[in-house]
Amino acid sequence: MGQSGDSNDRLGRRSLISGSAAVGMFAALAPACCPCAATTHTWNNAIQTAGADPDHVQTPGSLKDLVLIVQKAEREGKRVRMTGSGHSFSDVAVTDDYLLSPTGLGRVLPLERGELKDAASSGHYVRVEAGIRIRELNQHLDRHGLALDNMGGYDAQTIVGAAMTGTHGSGLEYGPIASQIVSLELVTTGGEVLKVEPEGGITKPFDAYHLKTPSGNVPAKLRADTPLFNALTVSLGCMGIVYAVVLKVVPAFYLHEKRGLTTWGELAGKDGLIERVMTDRPIDLDKTKSPTGRDPEHYEIYFSPYPKKRGQPTSAHPCLLTRRYRVPVPIGRTRGQRKRGKNREHVLVAAERVSKQGQALAEFMNDHPDQVPGLQFRSLDALADKDDYVDKSFEVFHLGPLNAMRVTGIEMAFNLGQTITAAERLFAVAKELTADGLCHSSPPSLRFVKKADAELAMMNGRRTTMLEMGMLVCANGAEDLLRRYERTYIDELGARPHWGLDLNVFTDFAQVEALYGDSARRWRRVFEAMNRLGTFDGAFTDRLGISMRPRPIG
Repeated sequence: MGQSGDSNDRLGRRSLISGSAAVGMFAALAPACCPCAATTHTWNNAIQTAGADPDHVQTPGSLKDLVLIVQKAEREGKRVRMTGSGHSFSDVAVTDDYLLSPTGLGRVLPLERGELKDAASSGHYVRVEAGIRIRELNQHLDRHGLALDNMGGYDAQTIVGAAMTGTHGSGLEYGPIASQIVSLELVTTGGEVLKVEPEGGITKPFDAYHLKTPSGNVPAKLRADTPLFNALTVSLGCMGIVYAVVLKVVPAFYLHEKRGLTTWGELAGKDGLIERVMTDRPIDLDKTKSPTGRDPEHYEIYFSPYPKKRGQPTSAHPCLLTRRYRVPVPIGRTRGQRKRGKNREHVLVAAERVSKQGQALAEFMNDHPDQVPGLQFRSLDALADKDDYVDKSFEVFHLGPLNAMRVTGIEMAFNLGQTITAAERLFAVAKELTADGLCHSSPPSLRFVKKADAELAMMNGRRTTMLEMGMLVCANGAEDLLRRYERTYIDELGARPHWGLDLNVFTDFAQVEALYGDSARRWRRVFEAMNRLGTFDGAFTDRLGISMRPRPIG
């Protein structure tokens, strides 16, 4: 275990409380300093909690490379999977055979306007390889006066890895990242190359179609097939290796973010914000306080699992409400509007020092669980805005330096109407877990997402509330706490786990069908057709019992 000595390059326990509380319990500690639960495999996820020892780790650099690798693997009777950037905590990307890294596939590709249908020719689109990270994609779009319509709070994932696990932002007018994909290029069984779009897609029909790539043209089949497209956009890598996607994007925009402390009673009470969101009523009752005179397009809630003081009612739980408004290019931003949160420089210094300190924060909370409620409140308070924050959209969506910290977690998807029930069930479970010595190490969050057409998107067929819980990797009983919530929410409320933020809770596909119904069955039919040789099986399909070429046990 790390120590918390008093030397100048370390934080003592007292300064840790006063300084690092500002960082928020959102964060875990830097991987190099926090060895607990770290793996030592050939490939590891981003937080070093899961890994694999595949026979081959390869970094393809072209579409032709992908074709050759798939064909070679099939000749050898091997499987092929391609990871994203390792930000999934589940086994969704893992195989023991050919594991591909997308780092050689991070380019922006030419989009042939002459191939677009007339109805699509005036739209804003970008074609990118699967391995481009959201961070580099944002930079490219910004240089061309464009932006993603929505994104989550992190930008180090690959765009395809994020999309294919159902990753999302917040705001009921916006679906998950997968909903921004309008065309998808992949290598499937036999090394066949497909360009797949929904019926009525953006591309003109061609008898002989070729994909233009930096290494030359590659023959492909163009398929306008809505059921196939809806299965592929959240395919979890099970139907082929995606080479590239075309995204529909929008003109660049700024966001005006307002963050403020409130209580659960204010948000969840009669005519509170949550009730208004669930019933499609105005979010801002007083439009004079809106920078645009209208409702925010994006909104989310962080909340403490505990009341500020022992014995207070549920209504007293502290919350942080974030509202984001789309605005024109701002003129004359104040110095305060260029930064987020109170005393932002102090927060960043504290974050860096806590990272270097390693396990000190987790150690303190493990030793002093009675201090956790107070730390959570101070975390929320530090993230509230002294001045509103105004910046380019992708800068505001991104949570900033907190994303560099080491944290694991889960995320559960509920029907929008279950929002209050889900959160208040968390309060009750948190109280039970505290009695067992298990404490939340970060405030959970609520985000709201438009329903999606993708068959295995967590938002499929219903407007959705996403409840995310993060835990310091080294916190006592982190996995036990998170697993308790996954099982409780699935069993009691029919919640759907995020495919990447999950503890591999499903053990057969019948459990998926119970939550997704006909959507799961449609997805499986496409999976079986696209993966008929078992080329794209992996640990995930083995666990669910749907692998087309099951591995022998032992």
